Amino acid sequence: MSRKTDSILQSAIERSVYDPVFFMRFFLKHWFPSPLPPVHIGLLAILQKKVEFLVEYPEAHDFLLRWFRYMPDPRLGEKTATEPVFVKNSAGEIVFHATPHHNFIMPRGFSKTTLLNGDNTYSSVTDPTFFGVYLSASADHAESQLGNVKFELESNELLRAAYGNQVPNRADPERWGADQIQLLNGAILVARGRGGQIRGLNFRGRRPNKITLDDVEDEDSVATATLRKKTSSWLHSSVKFSGVQMDVQLENAQAPLRITNLGTLLGPDALCMSLAQDPEFGTIRFGAKLEDENGSEMLWPFKMSEVTYEKKRANAQINGRLAEFSREIDSKIRISDDTIFPSVFIYEPTPLSDLVHRSMALDPAISDQPGADSAALIVAGRRATDGALWMLDEWGGTGKTPREKIDMFFEKHLQWQTTHNGIEAQQYQKSLIFLMKEEMARRGYFFVITPIVQGSHITKDNRIVGILSPRYMNGYIRHLRPLPQLEGNLLDWPNGKKDFADAAAMAMTLLGQSAGLVVPEEKRALPEYEPLPEQLPPIYTTTKNYILHPGVNRRARYGVKR
Repeated sequence: MSRKTDSILQSAIERSVYDPVFFMRFFLKHWFPSPLPPVHIGLLAILQKKVEFLVEYPEAHDFLLRWFRYMPDPRLGEKTATEPVFVKNSAGEIVFHATPHHNFIMPRGFSKTTLLNGDNTYSSVTDPTFFGVYLSASADHAESQLGNVKFELESNELLRAAYGNQVPNRADPERWGADQIQLLNGAILVARGRGGQIRGLNFRGRRPNKITLDDVEDEDSVATATLRKKTSSWLHSSVKFSGVQMDVQLENAQAPLRITNLGTLLGPDALCMSLAQDPEFGTIRFGAKLEDENGSEMLWPFKMSEVTYEKKRANAQINGRLAEFSREIDSKIRISDDTIFPSVFIYEPTPLSDLVHRSMALDPAISDQPGADSAALIVAGRRATDGALWMLDEWGGTGKTPREKIDMFFEKHLQWQTTHNGIEAQQYQKSLIFLMKEEMARRGYFFVITPIVQGSHITKDNRIVGILSPRYMNGYIRHLRPLPQLEGNLLDWPNGKKDFADAAAMAMTLLGQSAGLVVPEEKRALPEYEPLPEQLPPIYTTTKNYILHPGVNRRARYGVKR
């Protein structure tokens, strides 16, 4: 090995002492061929309990400060405030608020296992006191991942050149097996499957000081309450008590146990959700697409871009798998209420001439800020013969300018010859109606626009459910064609956006004047009431020369003397 190579290797060893990201890119580049995304950098900082290396990655700082947040106890509700994990101190350095243990809810397919393998390899060669346990859903999978670490320690020439041979031979007392390896430097790494024996692990007076659970549950293990309870009991009675438990850290004593769970959300009662209620665990949740009041950002654009995300979500919607997509990609539990809206819509063509009334409703959504509501326009109609309802067309999206909204309102009015037109007129949205009237004067074309004012006593959710749900569930509403934005709102109810559903409810309200058309055509000519009898009962009754109105004494009103 040349002097220059020695110098490079020595520099790499020195930097790796405090920088696990550099270690992985330098020594394990075949595992990490591209720069680590900010989410992985933050995960490593927490797994290693190190923050000094973050100064080397300023491009990750905004992400760490904005998106790493401790999730509140789910029993307190989604709107409960979250707490930041990383903050900047008075010196401008990034530090983090540590909890005894950590619980990460992550989308499927975002390299959790590879990152944990890298983390275990790093700890094994840089920390002789490391006694790690890697837990997975099955013993076979756990041992397979331990095998990946073993292979690097046995065959990675760069790693061996830097840290020497750490593999014991047969004459050495250290174990080097399928489920446990003991390095010559003193580090230990054990692999177990869910439910495996953890409590009682002890090697020369040492006990585990770091345990990572990697997707320790699978679809089968969350299928019943009994199986879920079995996993939870194993963690709380065995895993939690397998390491050192001390209230006071004594000098030269072994480090206390730190547990990190990383899992994909498999259900509302899965382990990662129950740990979110455990005060000893700080829970951090990531979906493939991150959203807050300031906008959205993809978790790892290199892995899943926004275009790919939307395609996958649309495909899940078509195939009736939005609940699964929400859990495994968005890391959210989609509230299921199959009685609110159907999972399949009725598509039926109809001539425009059959629709006696056609309405158009626009929710302008005045804000153009990221993450704001979408402008939503819906065209609906009612058939003359039986009063059946149609959703005919949709248009909208975020960031639509007033000019775009005005032009589209005119375009859809002319296209569908709408008889009833409305625009939501809450607060500053009223201004769009005045702009629309000015545009009519410029074009010399006029039609009536009804300002739609939503009462503050009725919430958007109640309005949508009250107007749309009974009509959809009874098959009264058809769709002329697929309307992905409206249908997406309804299929994802009540978890996602609701702007197009709200516009549809407003369009239905505008059609209220023609509600009588639901009466079958053959019954419309019949009298509204039963015929009156020929002999009518007397309006007034005479008793002892007094005139009385039935049920009420009206003597004084009619001037009758007592």
